[in-house]
Amino acid sequence: MKKTTILFLFLAGLIISSCKKSYTCDCVLTNNHTGTAPDSTYTRNYKNASTAYDSKMTEKQAKAACDHEAESIISNYNSANAAFYAQVSSLPLPKANPNDHYSATCTLK
Repeated sequence: MKKTTILFLFLAGLIISSCKKSYTCDCVLTNNHTGTAPDSTYTRNYKNASTAYDSKMTEKQAKAACDHEAESIISNYNSANAAFYAQVSSLPLPKANPNDHYSATCTLK
């Protein structure tokens, strides 16, 4: 009975560990601009560097981490953008365009 239990635990551990693998998260920052002039509606994609996860994880864990990457990219971009416009507010530079919308899309590979 003891040998069967040990064998079962060994096999269960082997099966669980084989479900984990290494993943990479590829993200793209997208800028959608809609203006009033006919030629001023456009979309620009900015390819960001891929993030390779060092530790092996399940697909669900990797997807959650990759989704968090997208949130972080937008948060970092908005913070940097706000800081930039705060610093140059006294200069005669154009202000942030309210017609610009940024989004980040991350895919798991």
